Parts: sequence; C-alpha cells; structure tokens
Amino acid sequence: MKATRLMVICCALTLGLCIQASAKETEFEQTKKLAEAGDADAQFRVGLIYAEGAGVPRDGVEAVKWFRMAAHQHHSMGQNGLGVMYSKGEGVKQDQAEAAKWFRKAADQGYASAQHNLGTMCLNGEGMPQDHIEAARWFRMAAEQGKVSAQYGLGLMYLKGLGLKKDDAEAAKWFRMAADRGDDRAQFNLGVMYDKGTGVPMDDETAAKWYRRSAEQGYAPAQNDLGAMYDHGEGVPQDLAEAYAWFSLAAESDALARENQDGISARLSPEDRRRAQQRAKQLRQEIEVRMSEARKKAAGK
Repeated sequence: MKATRLMVICCALTLGLCIQASAKETEFEQTKKLAEAGDADAQFRVGLIYAEGAGVPRDGVEAVKWFRMAAHQHHSMGQNGLGVMYSKGEGVKQDQAEAAKWFRKAADQGYASAQHNLGTMCLNGEGMPQDHIEAARWFRMAAEQGKVSAQYGLGLMYLKGLGLKKDDAEAAKWFRMAADRGDDRAQFNLGVMYDKGTGVPMDDETAAKWYRRSAEQGYAPAQNDLGAMYDHGEGVPQDLAEAYAWFSLAAESDALARENQDGISARLSPEDRRRAQQRAKQLRQEIEVRMSEARKKAAGK
C-alpha cells in the first residue's frame, strides 16, 4: 500500500538573499566603508555577510548591529533581516513580538520575504495571536511576487482550508508553481495529489515523476513514496531492488521507510540485496553531488 503523507509545516523564516562565500576581503572592506558612511544597502549587505559567515567569521551581534542601522533607514531587507535575528535569537535576545514588528514594517513596503515570514508567524501564532486569515493574506502577497516558499505555504492553506475555503485544485496550482521552481516539499505534495487524485486527475506516472524530483533533492518522504511506487509497479516498472534502494536512503531519517526497507529486504535474494545496496550507494552519491552543486549555485547568486 502506498504512503501518501502531506507535508503540513511551513518553511523556515528567510533572509531573502545569499552572499557568495568566496567574496574577496577587499570587496567586503569596500562594502563596509560604504556602510560606515551611511549607505543602507551596504549596511544590509554587511549584516548579511556577518549573519551567514560569508568570508568572515559568523557573528550574530555584528549582523544585528548592521541590520538595525539599515532598518532604521527604512530599508526593507534590513528590517526583514533584523526580524529574522530576533526570531532566531541570534546576536540578540529572542523576541518573537519584536521579530513580528520588523517583519511587518518590511512587509508593508512590499518585500516578499518579509511577507512570507509574517505569514508564517501569523500561521503559528508566534509574536502575535494566531490568525489563519492574515497568514493566507500575507502568503498570497508574497506568492504573487513569485516567492517560492510562500507559494508552497499558500498551497498548504488551500489544502487544509486554513484562513480561506478549502480548494484542492487551487492547492495543486500553487504547489505546481513552487514545484516548477524546485521546492522539494511542493514537488512531494504535488506527487501525493496525483497519487490520490486530489485536486488533479489520478495519474501514477505523474505522481512518480514529482516524487522523483523531490527524492533526488534528498527529501526523505518522497524517497519513501518513490520506493513504494517501485515496490508495487505503479507509475514505474516494478523493481524491488530499486524500491529497496530508495527506502534505504529515506530510512536514514524516516521511520516508515525503515519499516518498508525491512519488509522488502526479506523478499530479495542475497544477490538482489547486494545489487540494491550498491544502487543505494550510487543514488546517495548522485544526490550529494547534486545538492552540493545547488548550494554553490545559490551562493553565487
């Protein structure tokens, strides 16, 4: 029997930008001089460099200092950055209400990352009373600007009927937007929806395709469900060794996958089990390379 677990937790708060870790020291010093002269963009970038430890030792206190300088100049990214630091308690005492205050200032200026972060706090009732309607409103604002994590979040709101009328077709639409941009959780949820015929026509081949895209990014629930597709020959040719390999990867962090791995292991011959273990090793290496390349690409933006 196939597993069809939908992810229900929204993503983590985001700063919104990445700094290339290999930035030259002279570039940092030039940026810092601009920041010291009062340039808000430079103040934000210096804060981000310290927050991420990009080419300098990571320093939350310094990050907060520079984010605050930018924030007091009404710099939306600086305000959002300061909110993230307060929410995580990095470089400053954790204070969710203070985090929400800064997210709202940036969100009111139209900054998509802050809108997503504020929506997440409304959804979880952090720093403010829980309010699903407000959460959906902020997620929509960010999602319509192309914020992938907000598209995923809005899909969840439609799927669960939180803050708006439950609408599986709308949920699938927003999951697809995020999935097409590479969000592994949205890819998995879209796979589940095709698997079950929820909001979209039931289609095992399409379900397997989305499970695979998510699984290849290392997402354990998708690896488990792709293994189940191979186990039962649904959407893909039946292949017990391939099923074992995907269960094996997911089993490192997924209890259901560990059960599935044990169950299928008893059905494999010793030779097929050795082949499956080799396949799992190959898949693990391929995923590690793919994820490493993705991190480098993100850092270079």
